[in-house]
Amino acid sequence: MDELLDHIKQENTLKKLSGDYIFYSTSPDFWEHEGVSTVAEFEHWKARVQYEKVYRESGHRGFLPICLHDLTTEQIYNEIEKLRE
Repeated sequence: MDELLDHIKQENTLKKLSGDYIFYSTSPDFWEHEGVSTVAEFEHWKARVQYEKVYRESGHRGFLPICLHDLTTEQIYNEIEKLRE
């Protein structure tokens, strides 16, 4: 969990420097609730959140058409690109 929190703090710093003010929680309780305990799981979580955001922005409602938990992070990013086409 310490490695994950250090990674998130570093990412938050980079976001602050770039002017992006949406920060990720540094609360261990939040990440335990989300089922994230490693950096790889965090990256997968970010990809799932981004997919849902792009899916909703393209006008879709209701359930997602695929189970994002069954896909790898790379596969989710590929699905995001398909949505953007």
